[in-house]
Amino acid sequence: MRWRAIFSASIFSTIAPIAATLRKQAFQVVDPSI
Repeated sequence: MRWRAIFSASIFSTIAPIAATLRKQAFQVVDPSI
């Protein structure tokens, strides 16, 4: 079970910055003032 938690944590730490960047770009497309 422990490797699964580590695995999901590593995936989250990898995806989180990418998702944040995509979200920021999406908001800039919708509202350039942000």
